[in-house]
Amino acid sequence: MAVGPKATCLRPEELLVEVRFARPAPDEFQRFAKLGQRKALACAKLSLAFRSRWDGVALRNVRVAFGAVAPTVFRARRVEAVLEGAPPTTEILARAVAEAEAEVSPIDDVRSTAAYRRTACGELLRRALASSYT
Repeated sequence: MAVGPKATCLRPEELLVEVRFARPAPDEFQRFAKLGQRKALACAKLSLAFRSRWDGVALRNVRVAFGAVAPTVFRARRVEAVLEGAPPTTEILARAVAEAEAEVSPIDDVRSTAAYRRTACGELLRRALASSYT
């Protein structure tokens, strides 16, 4: 588990040998997006992982995580709370995007500015939401 930039809780004699992810159910939608200078072999300016189930009325089992906009990758639980059980109306989507922009804590560095990362997080979330129920 990451505890900060370039730091983990693994001890020197430990080795991570496997990572498992649950397979999404047939009615679940998932999306991963990364913004970087190039499509491959580039450090991300930011990334988004999104997963939910659309039951025709509301979003369910919402999971949102952002990378490169905080000291470690984190679940955006306040964004999840806005979306969970809500219909994807324009108002709900705007609230979720605003919450995403407020919940991240990006920095300025050589890859990007904090302001760009904050705005781009909202846009990546907007795109993931738009493609999850249309």
